[in-house]
Amino acid sequence: MQFDQPNRREIITLVGGAAFSWPLAARAQQPTKLVRIGVLASLPLPPLQRFSHKLREYGYVEGQNLRFESRFAEGRDDRYPALAAELAAVPVDIIVTWGTPAAIAAKQATGTIPIVMGAIGDPVSVGIVSSLARPEGNMSNLGQILNRLCQADGIPLVNIVRSEEQIQILKGLGAEQIVNSAQASFRDDLVSALKATGATLAFDAIGGGKLAGQILNAMEAVAAGASAETYNMYGSSVHKQVYVYGGLDPGPIELTRGSGMAWGIGGWLLFHFLAKVGPEVEARLKARVASEIRTTFASLYTRTISLLEALDPDVIAAYSRRATGEKFLINPSLAIA
Repeated sequence: MQFDQPNRREIITLVGGAAFSWPLAARAQQPTKLVRIGVLASLPLPPLQRFSHKLREYGYVEGQNLRFESRFAEGRDDRYPALAAELAAVPVDIIVTWGTPAAIAAKQATGTIPIVMGAIGDPVSVGIVSSLARPEGNMSNLGQILNRLCQADGIPLVNIVRSEEQIQILKGLGAEQIVNSAQASFRDDLVSALKATGATLAFDAIGGGKLAGQILNAMEAVAAGASAETYNMYGSSVHKQVYVYGGLDPGPIELTRGSGMAWGIGGWLLFHFLAKVGPEVEARLKARVASEIRTTFASLYTRTISLLEALDPDVIAAYSRRATGEKFLINPSLAIA
């Protein structure tokens, strides 16, 4: 890939859409400011070196107003998530990646730092962006946060997704147990994942439909199988719980009896949880979120809007779709025009 005089297609492939190209262009008028550029690759490749030389034409000189923070995986793709998290924690102003695994890891590590991608091929087909015209994420912020959090705390996690693109994103994040609810083998795959993790607690963003019941039945199949030497007409004694925290499907929750008698379905809301755990635990949780806001709890938003914009019919129609990967952030401090 050449960085000199790129055509339009090369620009799109390199930066994954025009939305990510603004940092260098905007800062080119301010060469006196120190800019930190993160580099995430397997090895120090020549195209990355040419990138450094090209920056001189925009007034950026390494050692003066430019600093590179380089992280190299040295041929080990499993190192990318940790290296990307390091760059996000610096923090750098922009991350330059080389190769698909590096780009996926960078995307999962930050929702706020722009990413320049090289040697990526088609970023849509590998699930890094949902489209070249609108290169925002195509997986929920919470799903990505939960994976980073569980990995950091050593908690086994089963991920239920609805597309192959989401599977690839999670693999880039280091997830181990991923099942696709759109596959015919979903039930068997879910049972296998539950056996591997021993999970008996689930959080459901869908709400309506059959998913909650499918999860409970799969949990019961694992629990009953573990105690097969003793038959009980009421099923296993293991309590299985699904908390519904979202409403992507506003329809009724459908249950097919097969989960025994030790199970529960309930709603979950953060404010109720914080009131229950008390001020000391609440303060500790808030402190952790604040300290890891650019890493573990980093989020990506499609658009930041004011309170007035939140009432605009067109904006309401956009965020009312409740599409995965399309989150709106309401900032009350934005000026009302």
